[in-house]
Amino acid sequence: MNKLDQAAALEALAVRVEAAGPHEQHAVLIEAYQGLHGIYPDASDWTQPHEAKRFRRMLDAEAFESAAMSLVPEGWYIRSLSEWTDRSRACVELSPANRFIHSIESRAATPALALTAAPCRAHAAALRSTANEGRPTPEEHQGGAYDPDCPDCRAYAGEGVRS
Repeated sequence: MNKLDQAAALEALAVRVEAAGPHEQHAVLIEAYQGLHGIYPDASDWTQPHEAKRFRRMLDAEAFESAAMSLVPEGWYIRSLSEWTDRSRACVELSPANRFIHSIESRAATPALALTAAPCRAHAAALRSTANEGRPTPEEHQGGAYDPDCPDCRAYAGEGVRS
């Protein structure tokens, strides 16, 4: 799977997380961990990384916000976290240290779900920003003219070229 396909999968995961209800937090957080790290977090498996076991222990203790905060990628920080109890909604904004990627915002039923969807979008943004590394810029390639048969043109247009 190339970077653009991975980014699309993470964006779809973020949409599923945002649509989830409070009773689905445990399952959705596990799905997000798998999507971001590629492994199922199991606290009893001694071969797993410490972070995976710690994540699972937080879920088992129903510390959903703590588990979700551990998904925030390195180099990003939680800029704001708001909860509207009268609307049963929460909003989180993540900001990157890298200014070439915009802040990411997510809204969901609980703070934990919003904190889970935003890292999925942050990882997707990072993948999209590096998907075209090594390719000529649109200005360097064919004078900026779009050619639908050219893989480089389709990649810059975000059409998910398979490599």
